[in-house]
Amino acid sequence: MVKLFTRILAYNWRHYSVSVLVFVAFWQAFSVFSAVRVADDKLATAMRQNAAYFEKAFLEGDVFETQRIMWRVKNENIKRITFHPVQFEGSRWIFKEAIVGNLYDRPRAQLERSVPFISNGAELGRLEYVIDLVDVNAAVFSQNYILFITVVFFFLALLAVSN
Repeated sequence: MVKLFTRILAYNWRHYSVSVLVFVAFWQAFSVFSAVRVADDKLATAMRQNAAYFEKAFLEGDVFETQRIMWRVKNENIKRITFHPVQFEGSRWIFKEAIVGNLYDRPRAQLERSVPFISNGAELGRLEYVIDLVDVNAAVFSQNYILFITVVFFFLALLAVSN
């Protein structure tokens, strides 16, 4: 059996390695893209679910309640959320912005997006959120690790059967 694998890998190891690397790279990129889309979707859903509570806290000027709601809106792949309120007459909001989450020094490999926070047809402000691609990539790789090992053994079995 060992002789068979030695003979197989002597001639096919380049093709085998390239096929495994292409599969791993493609699947990892697809998984990261999917995880980012899920994070965006979860944020939009949580914003809709908490819009009324957020509006009430915002209009009352309650920063602590607003931040608590922002923590509920944040999900595992979103690292930081910043709320920039709209300015209007009679507002009780005294801060320029409210921030929840982690602050990173690394400006690269981060997706920064901005969405309007709308409740009952009125825009309360803008939510800027950051998705750190390094953290998402590491989390996705740890989830797919067993799959990658299984694919390596599957390709080895295909090589053994084909020769």
